[in-house]
Amino acid sequence: MIRDATPSDCEELSALAFASKASWGYDEGFMEACRAELTISPEDLRNARVRVAYEDEMLGFPAMLGFPAMLGFHGVRGDELDWLFVAPASMGRGVGRALLLDACAIARANGVEALRVEADPFAAEFYEHVGAHRVGEAESSSIAGRVLPLYAIDVTSVP
Repeated sequence: MIRDATPSDCEELSALAFASKASWGYDEGFMEACRAELTISPEDLRNARVRVAYEDEMLGFPAMLGFPAMLGFHGVRGDELDWLFVAPASMGRGVGRALLLDACAIARANGVEALRVEADPFAAEFYEHVGAHRVGEAESSSIAGRVLPLYAIDVTSVP
């Protein structure tokens, strides 16, 4: 299931984003440099539509210990996909695709035709697999001199 994030989710969202990014093998210094951009605040929830995927037995994601666990989240601000993170244990299970489809539906409902994504280089293959087109590069806001692939997703062609 996917639901809107609430301010009480911010700490867990931030931890999930940090764990997801760290799963690519970045060193501690790199991760600390990225901490601010990986921290989700209540203000972020006011400025972007942030949605959370969580375990649901109907989707084949059984709840553990009697309560649903957060599997991933996305955030859409205008024509930007600001965040799309999946918990490392949930990668490869269709969570990222479900979140991306949800993000595209939100953008489309807001009149956006193309969603812009500054992707982590390790996530580039995922975005290309789901139909995103590389349109350029963007400078990292966390690491000086680091360049990120820039993608556009035509939300009008996504179901």
